[in-house]
Amino acid sequence: MTAGHFDHMPVGPLSMAEPTDVESEMVKLAQAVDPALEHLSPAQLAALDLAHGLGRSYAANPSR
Repeated sequence: MTAGHFDHMPVGPLSMAEPTDVESEMVKLAQAVDPALEHLSPAQLAALDLAHGLGRSYAANPSR
């Protein structure tokens, strides 16, 4: 996998559904592929925070 492929992964949607240990492994993979991928812009961080919040909401209310 190249950095060009990794930086197009849908990290936000994955973060809504995957447990934190999977997310941690995704970060380790990013670091191995290209350490620069680890540094997110403010907009990317906001999107990731939103994805985490949505994931918690879905987990708390699975019938919705």
